Amino acid sequence: MKFNRPPRIQETVEDKEIVIPAPKNLPNKPKINWVTLGLPLIGIMLAVGLMVAFYGATSGLSIMFFLPMVLASALASVITSKQQTKEYEEELAEEKKMFAALLDQKETELRYLSKEQKRILRKNNPKAEECCLWPVERNLRLGERRPQDTDFLFARFGETSKPAKIAINIPQEEGRDKNFIDEFERAESLKSRFSSLKDVPMLVDLSSMGCIGIAGTQGLERDLARA
Repeated sequence: MKFNRPPRIQETVEDKEIVIPAPKNLPNKPKINWVTLGLPLIGIMLAVGLMVAFYGATSGLSIMFFLPMVLASALASVITSKQQTKEYEEELAEEKKMFAALLDQKETELRYLSKEQKRILRKNNPKAEECCLWPVERNLRLGERRPQDTDFLFARFGETSKPAKIAINIPQEEGRDKNFIDEFERAESLKSRFSSLKDVPMLVDLSSMGCIGIAGTQGLERDLARA
């Protein structure tokens, strides 16, 4: 029976880009300026002391009438600052929660892209034992590579690690909000983990190499060469 070579259907590994944006910039955390709050009170007490010293014990009573107003103003400032701090912390917690959810989403995308790229590389470059079964099974992929294919003389020798075709862009170190240190470390970890593919076919282009050498245990290297 004449062998009918079907058209080759080959998946390609495409370049992908994943962008991890920076979280929203928050204003500085509100702080209580105790010096500003304390100066009016100190000024009144000092004025009372001077009036008593120069004009007698009863002379400072008129100034003491302003003390409740100063205390009320200081208390209002403290309460306002506390409220602003609470609102800031709530906004920060919400922003951290949203950024963590974004990182979860990006990690899911990276896992999928990494898995797909590995699958395509392994499918296009199967193991030798798998190829040996194709004639028996009359697999449609038998003899699928043609001289005009770029991988015509690519031979697989084990597995290796290689850069992934995934460009992972994370915020620059300059200008990062210190409130998101843990989140930025996780973003760095994602970039490091998914920038390479592990356990993918190690290929040798025999058309450019010309020849290769095989070293190893005597006997095994001959079997590999003959395969």
